[in-house]
Amino acid sequence: MTLMIKRSVIAFLFILLGIQSANAQYRTIRGQVTDEAKHPLASANIGIISNSITTITNRSGRFTLAIPARFQNDSLRISYTGFQTITIAPKDLLPDTSLNIIILTKSFTGLPEVVVTIPDARELIMEAVRRIPQNIFEDSATISSFYRELVRKGEKPMVLSEAAFELFNTAKIQNKRRPVRLLQKRSVLDEKETAGLEFGMSTEAIHHFDIVREINNKGVLNTGDFKNYIFRYKGEGQYAGQPVIMIGFDQNDEIKKSLYKGTILLDKATMAFVSFEFGSSPKGIKYAEYASGKMKLLLRLLSISITLNGDQYKINYRKLNNRWILSDAKTFTSLTFKSHRRQFDFPCFISGDFINTAIDTSMRTPFDAMDLLPLNRSIKFEPDEPGFVYWKDY
Repeated sequence: MTLMIKRSVIAFLFILLGIQSANAQYRTIRGQVTDEAKHPLASANIGIISNSITTITNRSGRFTLAIPARFQNDSLRISYTGFQTITIAPKDLLPDTSLNIIILTKSFTGLPEVVVTIPDARELIMEAVRRIPQNIFEDSATISSFYRELVRKGEKPMVLSEAAFELFNTAKIQNKRRPVRLLQKRSVLDEKETAGLEFGMSTEAIHHFDIVREINNKGVLNTGDFKNYIFRYKGEGQYAGQPVIMIGFDQNDEIKKSLYKGTILLDKATMAFVSFEFGSSPKGIKYAEYASGKMKLLLRLLSISITLNGDQYKINYRKLNNRWILSDAKTFTSLTFKSHRRQFDFPCFISGDFINTAIDTSMRTPFDAMDLLPLNRSIKFEPDEPGFVYWKDY
């Protein structure tokens, strides 16, 4: 079982913020991105072509972007996987309080038929690993992020937790965990329904979501486990308007532990990892363990068993200054909790959303050590923010 599953499955969601330099004069643009049938497009990318000012639409397809005055004559690019990318001049959009409706047209580019020798999928993956240092975004910047986790007992909500936080990004800490600073959080807990069980995300778990950065550590799909996987070339496709190579993977038949099955997308031009979609492999799910070490011993002492029924992960990266950075993630996990001593037996569903909402390259000063969250501390133990209502539209 990987660290992501062990930590109760992380979750996160969408806030929309513009990227702007401090004290700059700017113009705020609000809009909604839809398809031709007026269905909202969530996670569409909106950004100034010549700069790192960018954001993503929320679940309703809406966004807010603050653009400094010096970029008013630049082009604004709007893109979404499977749709044609369009560019608009910011000065041509309605300002501030007005809502701009932006309609994208579907792209019907089919996948090309493979008529040549099939590439070695494992070698493609290893080449992508070798190119990580030149493909990953390492500029000094402050990354604003948001997460939401919902835990349900059957159909009844048990726990809702949300938080906004910042990570400090710099090439100087490439092989270390980025500092995390909590901005705001709230938790709502039904103590009766949780039956004394604890749910929540630690600061360490935040890092495990960035698969590319963690690929040489003990996170999901780490290089140490590659020998236990079968990789398969699945052809080529499109991702955010870019040609990609599709690699399928599943654990070897003889492996007696729980690993994953899914699809990896590689940018064809740079061999960068751009998307992961996977879940526990049916071959190994019977070996899945929710906890290990001290936690496993504690559950045994409490006569509590936790069974993993299934899970799904979708993790996306986006291009920024010709490199790639984590964009957003969605998770879903199905568990069963049992205890004869405490007389409960119920299904539990944990769903989550995460998004890097803004990357501010003008903020190059490391966080004060007094503001940082300890690596293994659960965010749930941090104080709630009074009047914390900014998430209401998301």
